[in-house]
Order: sequence, then C-alpha cells, then structure tokens
Amino acid sequence: MSGQEPGPTPPGRRPPDFTPWIVLVALLGLIALGLYLFPMVKSYMNYQDCVGSGRVDCAGRT
Repeated sequence: MSGQEPGPTPPGRRPPDFTPWIVLVALLGLIALGLYLFPMVKSYMNYQDCVGSGRVDCAGRT
C-alpha cells in the first residue's frame, strides 16, 4: 500500500447522476411505441367492430 487510499468524493463534487436521463429516454420510448402501435390497434378494433355488427365484407374496412 502506498499510504494514500482514495477517500470519499469531496463535498462540492458528486459523480454525475444519469437517472433523470434514463427516465426521460424511457418515457420518450414509450410515447414513440404508443404512436407506432396506435394505428395497428385502431385498425384491429375497427375490424372487430365490423365483425361484431354482423357484416360479412369486413376485409376492406379498416
């Protein structure tokens, strides 16, 4: 041992905290995923509504 051990970080300096950035990226990813999936879910729901109403020509109705 050299006699000098690394001590705690000085009081005025802290290591960078990336938690807010990780949360922000996760939220933006969820929003993007929702915007990507919404048209597909809407099309599927329209098809289900068409079938549920008793129509037989639902293939072209999206």
